[in-house]
Amino acid sequence: MLVCPGGGFQALHLEHEGHRVAEVLRRLGVTVWVLKHRLVPSVACAAQGLSPGVFQSHLSVVHLDLMTAWQRIQEHPLGRGLDRLGLLGFGSGSRVVLEQVFRPPGNARKVDFVGVFSPEVEGVGTSSGALPPLFVGVEDGLRSVAGLRLEFLWGRVGQQVTWHQCPSSSPGVEHRGWLEFRDWLGVL
Repeated sequence: MLVCPGGGFQALHLEHEGHRVAEVLRRLGVTVWVLKHRLVPSVACAAQGLSPGVFQSHLSVVHLDLMTAWQRIQEHPLGRGLDRLGLLGFGSGSRVVLEQVFRPPGNARKVDFVGVFSPEVEGVGTSSGALPPLFVGVEDGLRSVAGLRLEFLWGRVGQQVTWHQCPSSSPGVEHRGWLEFRDWLGVL
């Protein structure tokens, strides 16, 4: 599994949404990699904030980082031996994960399952083809904003979405949906 930490493209929450998540998954017997991607240059943020143009431009760069990592995992001896290969994203990392699901390069191995916590869905594409099983962990109120769009997209192709909604959220392994995600992985 490739874990994509969040941070709004201006920071990278590697510790609590990357390394600690990977450690828990490894203890469960899951082979895990953590994506360390490029960030929006602080000069661009100071001058423009994360305007739609800056966001889309940077999303493309981070998606390239993810595609590179995805390819390297497939070439790695541990990656070649995996029956299933999935993605897990937190916050802005979830947006990068969804980019890979909807806009994979032609030669890439398909994503077998996806987990997103506090997903960002601005600009997410559409698919007429098969989509992988999806787990969504959200805070109260966010389901109507981000999650319903995902549920609609997955529902259009007949794929069910597993939800966990909680009163408040902490990132990474402190997210209250974490235990449900672990259980969900076990039944895939």
